[in-house]
Amino acid sequence: LSKSAQLRGIIVPMGSIYSVGGIIAHAYKNLYGRNYDLVFILGTSPVKTERILLPESGFLSTPVGNIPVSSSIVNHLLKTSPNLFTISDTGFSTEPSIGTQLPFIQHIFGAQNVVPMLIPDDNESVHFLLAELLATMSKTYNMLIISPVEFYEKNEGSSRFDEIVALFDKCEIESIINRIRSGELLMRGKGGVIALLAFLRGDKGIKIKVLRYVNTRDISLETSKQGAYLMSAVVYKGEEIKDYNESCVEIDSREVIDYARQALYAIFSKKMSESCVEHPHLRAKYRVAVSLYKGNQLRGFSYYQKKDRSLCDVIPELVKLSALADIRYPPLIENELDSLRIEVSLMGSFKPIENPFDFKLGEEGLYVVMGLKEGLLLPQVCSKEGCTKREFVEETCKKADLPMNCYIDRRAKFYSFGVKVISE
Repeated sequence: LSKSAQLRGIIVPMGSIYSVGGIIAHAYKNLYGRNYDLVFILGTSPVKTERILLPESGFLSTPVGNIPVSSSIVNHLLKTSPNLFTISDTGFSTEPSIGTQLPFIQHIFGAQNVVPMLIPDDNESVHFLLAELLATMSKTYNMLIISPVEFYEKNEGSSRFDEIVALFDKCEIESIINRIRSGELLMRGKGGVIALLAFLRGDKGIKIKVLRYVNTRDISLETSKQGAYLMSAVVYKGEEIKDYNESCVEIDSREVIDYARQALYAIFSKKMSESCVEHPHLRAKYRVAVSLYKGNQLRGFSYYQKKDRSLCDVIPELVKLSALADIRYPPLIENELDSLRIEVSLMGSFKPIENPFDFKLGEEGLYVVMGLKEGLLLPQVCSKEGCTKREFVEETCKKADLPMNCYIDRRAKFYSFGVKVISE
């Protein structure tokens, strides 16, 4: 996020730092250079309780030292809301929903005052009362709220979780809260997530960005075991840092399509009727993809991912490859020409992304390379066929003739890119 963005909360996995630390780090790295009066950690109570548990001790221990607990805030909460909070000697530092977060907090903030809580997952009235209290305190303090959570898959599997992730990305807070309350997903930490989202739902301009999510079965490849979903996300106001692709210069779309159509007919007539000299826009250099459609069905596709050849030079070659060399389809025959529709995609710069899911579904395409294999998927494929981010990433891997879960392999490098689509 840009430094001007107001980061209000993060949603991170709970569990052993060895199993979830890499996912957690995607959220915490956005906290560098930010300062807060208070950091609330909304953990999950390991024991049945009607009230939220607060620590008895004035510090939390970590392997590299102690983190101070804001005793003044703890005392204030106990005094003003005795029916909502109680003191407990439960081991806060060893509870997975709290303890895993502490090294990250200590690394980024140093001796930051924290307010850890252990919230009962099965008491919804407590969740919403806490949300109201956080809203009141936010008028006085600059606060960060950390909500550790773990989702477990039910019989519906990963496709259902993809739907939940999409709701987070779209910041559909009411839908998220309702789905969590309905029990559509088995989860630990729902009290903290509901409190965070309910606290922020009335805040205009609030946004959620999912940074990374994986199914533990994809990592372990233990398909016989129940999977857990690990997700990290940031909740913020303001703007992200934009790594803009270079914009396409003003270009005459009609000229591009007419030239591609001439190239298509030239496959059989063996000649191009017009020279590129007559089309100055075609002398520009772009990364290009050409798609041929028969009705709504793809009939051929090819692309050139380097920006070192002019449209004049590369379009005829790509048209020919799409028509004759796409091994998924039989070579084009001459009587098909008039029934084909041509689509030319001008691709912007390829932006390397550490997280394969860090792209805008329907707006940005993906390119993956691993060893000698590479594959590319255009964003309009999703808008035409409908898909989730996970499905789009898997299809990109498939296009490269790689395993559909190649995104868990660090050797696989992913790039996102914008596209200007020119179509008949």
